[in-house]
Amino acid sequence: MHNRHLVPMPKPRPHRQPRSRPAPAAVIAPSGLQTWHCFAFLIAAAIVWHFMKWPLIVIAMIGLPFVGFVWLSNRFPRTMLAIAVFLFSLFRR
Repeated sequence: MHNRHLVPMPKPRPHRQPRSRPAPAAVIAPSGLQTWHCFAFLIAAAIVWHFMKWPLIVIAMIGLPFVGFVWLSNRFPRTMLAIAVFLFSLFRR
């Protein structure tokens, strides 16, 4: 077998150094946040969750469907109109 290409391949370009440095990447996370802040938040959240587990679960079960419905209504208004009409027809007598 020959090692020839049917179409001539382009010659490799010489490697050039960039003239200027690229701009630094934007900072996504807050830069003033320190490790102990995150650790203290996790400890506080664990303590709150330990003592308030069931009330938080009940509040989330009641509140999150409404929050989700409002978010979906803003994001997909026509689809949520159809879903709202369907749910209304299920709940009415």
